[in-house]
Parts: sequence; structure tokens; C-alpha cells
Amino acid sequence: MSMNFLSKKILFSLLTLLVCQILVFSPIEVQAQHELMGKKAPEITLPNKQGSLVKLSSQKGKYVLLHFWSTWDNQTASTVHPEYKQLYSTFQPRSFKGADGFTIFSVAFDEDQNQWLDQIRKDGVTWPNLVIERASYDSQYWDVYHFRTLPYSFLLDPTGKVIGVNMDYDELYSKLNSLLVSPIPPPKPKDDDKPTDKPTDKPTDKPTDKPTDKPTDVVTPPITPPTSGKVYKAQLGVFRNPDLTKFSNLKDLGTLEIEKVSSTSSLNRVLIGNYDQASANRVLQTIKSRGYSGAFLVTRTLSDSSSGGNSGSSTGGNSTTDKPTTTPDTTPTGTVTVYKIQLGVYRTPNLSYFANLSSIGNIDIETTSSGLKRVLLGSFKESEKDAALQKVAAKGYPRAFLVTRTEKASGGSSTSPTPTPTPSGNYKIQLGVFGKPDLNKFSNLTDLGTLETERATSTLQRVLLGSFSQSAADAALQKVKSRGYRDAFVVKR
Repeated sequence: MSMNFLSKKILFSLLTLLVCQILVFSPIEVQAQHELMGKKAPEITLPNKQGSLVKLSSQKGKYVLLHFWSTWDNQTASTVHPEYKQLYSTFQPRSFKGADGFTIFSVAFDEDQNQWLDQIRKDGVTWPNLVIERASYDSQYWDVYHFRTLPYSFLLDPTGKVIGVNMDYDELYSKLNSLLVSPIPPPKPKDDDKPTDKPTDKPTDKPTDKPTDKPTDVVTPPITPPTSGKVYKAQLGVFRNPDLTKFSNLKDLGTLEIEKVSSTSSLNRVLIGNYDQASANRVLQTIKSRGYSGAFLVTRTLSDSSSGGNSGSSTGGNSTTDKPTTTPDTTPTGTVTVYKIQLGVYRTPNLSYFANLSSIGNIDIETTSSGLKRVLLGSFKESEKDAALQKVAAKGYPRAFLVTRTEKASGGSSTSPTPTPTPSGNYKIQLGVFGKPDLNKFSNLTDLGTLETERATSTLQRVLLGSFSQSAADAALQKVKSRGYRDAFVVKR
């Protein structure tokens, strides 16, 4: 009995030790569920473009994609709006089981109504339920809907209950398709290819016939691509290692190109052509008839010298060769303020991602206070900065923005900007209101003044910059806005 008891004790100890090792050394992922999942979405009552109050509950009976965004949220303009436009055009005309249809209800947190209307027009948003929350940072809906970042979305069923939170495009498409009376069939697989959840080298919408070097439909009218400004391209899919030869049956319609989804992503978009709007709509129908039913239109901006060029790493595109002059204007103080283009902030930047920008300016790396690396491009004068930013956007970096730095009048580039003395006074610049603000994210403003937080509500905090006189605050505000904080404003304290 004694030996039997001892053996059990030893076995129990070993099992306990094994469990402890698993708990200590094995990562445990907990899938946090949003507080509103499965519950009725709280009421929203806000004005639309005409100033009339619209209630979220007025859409009861439909599947509703509730979308919170702002004009200062770049991700919505560059990614979400194009994807939602595709979802709306695909599912709004279709019949759903037990529902009156599908719609999108977009809530913009913006104080400036004209800026909101301009963004809607620029993005080509057509669904009717567009409302604005002028309280912006101080809106009650941050707390009511329990979120702290933008963009943020909820999928509601016909009773108004939340059935999805922050779903991506593929998840939304799959969910909505499953709710249709007649689901949209997937593209016919080619040979024995098996579907996969990960991006592949093959088009996401496979042609029903084997691609050939010759067009399979009627010859389209000749297309004259725009030379500057806004252009339309057709997005064919997103892949990890795209092979443009897979799209050879489209090459008569325009130049194929590859564009990185983001500077830190391993995924790439495949785009085709530079079109005006009328040509783009016509070409899109031809593209779909050749087997790419999921293709949709996106917009990009070209400068005069970058027409026909690429929007990332592409083949067959023309790259601009006119490098802006980088000699800054001198001033009596021996130093000058120059403009640089911020491309992103990374832990370990890979400069090869930015090789297609070498014709515009030199790449600098600047270390932030948190140890991250800021990637900057060029050194431009006031007269050059806007044209340079346009060229960068046209090459596939729509989220890049201008920042200012102080350099020696000799024109040498400085990766450690000389901070300017902090002015004193009763005026501060409010940068935003956040649940848990991280001041490191505002490190490109530290040369203008001291960053601080101030309690706004029981759960939100304001981020403020500097202590200025009124005239100095107005001057500093223009610099803050030029560095990407378009909604910043001056407050008195």
C-alpha cells in the first residue's frame, strides 16, 4: 500500500509539473468577443447630407453594415470605401432569406461637414445612409459601441442584432453570400486546383477558359489614358507572389502592374491600366467577361511626369526621372526648414520596398524616441513639396504625408532634426481624443513643443501639444497639419 501510494504521488507531481510547463511556455490565445455581439445595436440618430435626422432603426428588416469612420482615417479612403463599394454593388440588388435586402450605414466622426462631403464625393460613395457626428472625438458613440479606433464596423441582422464585428472583405462577402436566396457561385476551378484560405500565385477569380495571348471578346474601342490627376485602374486580386503571366489574356486592355498592399505587408495587388471613368467602366465589363468576376475599380493620382507609370513595383510602366531639386532655401540664421515625405514607421525597415522612389529623392532613416525607425524621403522646398507628394502617391504610397525638418543651410540632410525652442503661452494644439493615447505615435511633432494628455471624459483623454502665444499657436498649427494631423485645432488653457 505504501509503494502504491508513493507511485501515485510521484505521478501526480509529474503531471502537475507538465501542466505548469504548458501554461508557462505555450502561448494561450483568447478570442475576445465584443460586448455587443449577439445584442441589439444601440440606436443612432444623426443628420444626413441634407441635414435631415436619420435613425439606424429605420433600416430594420435589412442586413446592415454599420461603419464608423472619419476623413482623418486614411484607411477608409484608401481601402475600406473601395471594398464596401464592391460589396454594396454586389449585394444591394440581391434577395436575402428573411430580409428586405442589404445596405450600409456610414457614421463619420467629423467636425467639418464640407470636408466630409468632399471626401464622400472623392471616394465615389453612393449608398444613401451617410450621416455625420459633428461631436467627433467627444461623441457618445465611442462609449456606446465600445471601440477606440477607426475604422470600425458591425454587421447587423434584420432585427438589428450584432452578428459580426470588424469583419474583413472576404468574411463579409462569404457571410452575405450565405444569406442570399440564391448564393453567388464561386468561380469554376481550373484543373485540379484546390481552394485555399491564403493568397496564392493564381488569380482569385480564375478564368473559365485558359488565358490566351489574344482577346477572347470583341475588340474594345481605343483607350487614351489620362496624363495627370485622378485615374481609374482595375484591381484583379491580391496575392503573395503574383505572376503577371497568369493575366496574359488582359494585356490588350492596358499595362499590368504590381502594388504592395502596404509597406509592411507581404501581399501585393495586381492592377491594370490607367483610364478615365467612362473607359474604366467599359473595360471593367470586358475584364469580367474574361473570367475575373471579382475585379473592381480603384482610383489613383498621377502627376504630369508620371502618366502611365506604376503604382508600386510593376512591369511595363514608365517611371518618372525628373528628381526635384533638393537644395533648400537659405535663411540668415544658417539653418532652413525643408519638407520631407514620411513613408512609414517600422521596427526594422526594408529599404528595398522603396526602390521605386529613388528617382524622386534620397531615403533617410530617423530613429524615434521609442526606438522605431521612421522612413523619410527627399528634402524639398515649399515650391516642390506638393508635386513630390503627388508623385509618391502615384507610385503606390497614398498614405504618405509631408513633415518638416530643420537642416543646415549648406543643404546637408539631417536625420536628427534640430528642435526649436518651445514657446510659452496659454494656447495649445489639440491633436485628438483617445482611449489610451500613445505619445510615441506623435514623435514627429516633438520639435514643436511638449506633448501631454488631459482627461476629456471618464474613459477618453485629449492629446495636447505645446504652450504657445496665440500667434505662435496659429503658426504651429499649420506645421502640425502639414505633418498629417488635418483635424488638429487650437485650444486655450
